[in-house]
Amino acid sequence: MNKIKNMQQSRLVKVLSSYLAFVFIILQVVDIISEPFSFSENLIVYLVYFFGFIFVLVVVFTIRYDRKEIKLGSNNKTFTGNKVLPFSLSVIALLFILNIYQFIISKEINTPEKIINFGKIIINSKPEGAVINLAKINESGEIISNYKEIGLTPLNQDIETGNYLLKVEKNKWYPLVYNIEILPNIANELQAILIDKEFYDNMAFIPSGRSIIDTTVIIKDFYIDKMEVSNDKFLQFIINGGYENKDYWPTKMNIKGESLLRNEALGFFVDKSGNPGPRGWSGSMYPTGEGQKPVTGITWYEANAYSQFVGKRLPAFDEWWRAALGNPDMNTQGKLIRQINFGHLESGALNQVGDNFASLSEFGAYNMAGNVREWTSTYIDNKIIYVGGSWKDPEYIFDPNWRDSYPPFLSDDVIGFRCAY
Repeated sequence: MNKIKNMQQSRLVKVLSSYLAFVFIILQVVDIISEPFSFSENLIVYLVYFFGFIFVLVVVFTIRYDRKEIKLGSNNKTFTGNKVLPFSLSVIALLFILNIYQFIISKEINTPEKIINFGKIIINSKPEGAVINLAKINESGEIISNYKEIGLTPLNQDIETGNYLLKVEKNKWYPLVYNIEILPNIANELQAILIDKEFYDNMAFIPSGRSIIDTTVIIKDFYIDKMEVSNDKFLQFIINGGYENKDYWPTKMNIKGESLLRNEALGFFVDKSGNPGPRGWSGSMYPTGEGQKPVTGITWYEANAYSQFVGKRLPAFDEWWRAALGNPDMNTQGKLIRQINFGHLESGALNQVGDNFASLSEFGAYNMAGNVREWTSTYIDNKIIYVGGSWKDPEYIFDPNWRDSYPPFLSDDVIGFRCAY
């Protein structure tokens, strides 16, 4: 019995030793040639699994073969053998396979963990509740990832560093797109002013940039009317009760040095017939054929009331000049002066709004130079600065360094306005 048992163990050990030696040699050879031949990094792992499976088969078939020989050589007496030996060998084989696997894993090229830096974006919009979408772009400005929604305004969020296109969208409002760079540990603040799609076509978008007046000052994004407010448009203000609606007017107004209540002050804002309207009108109606000419003969109070009526405002002095001339380092002033409506003393020289295409500013606003002077929202010594010059004025009026002002109750046939938002 002992002889048979020893023979069985000896044969199993020899077979397994030979098999494991063969497997080890194969794995070493594959490991050496895998890199020059660009084999898959997982090839050795697959081979380990394969040889592990074959190992089990070798153990099983070797033991069965031994049992068959013992049975034939022992008068049909079946020798079951030591059950511990196969189990032990199986455990040893499993451990061997696991060790080889760990060895393989340890030899894999460890890719350094990518360090991801983040910056912050702080976005507010008017109105709030706008959807913010981001798309990553490369150095050439090409989109390399699809737009992804990251939240609604107001938004304060950490974003992976890089260059992005940022889109601000809201139903019934025109979308805005910004090109931004997110830098590590730096907050990017953005104030997005959305504009209703219905009147977007009549306004020009002025992106944030340096002031013409003071280059150390940054003017935030805003919109400005492409054209001066026409007689036709101001008529809608009158028809819809603009003069009677107290929400559009201050409680008290300074009229010729006196502080008058709204109802008293409105008595000064009448046309030739005594009805509410610009001074050159009659019966609350503009002269025939002048519907598309800029409205004139109105005070600052009336211009400000109209801007509130349409949900806008009057532009500030430095905003107006940025819309007219663009960036401080751009030489656009002379180009506009050469092609605008200045220096015409005859009464018929006032152009219709937007009809002088050559006077288009960098941002798409018409007649910023000449045609009519325009009210701003900027006070100086209790007066309001006007800008741009008129069809009666000399060209030198069109200069950011030249400024004049009127009292807010004064009206003139050369002063009109446009709105901002």
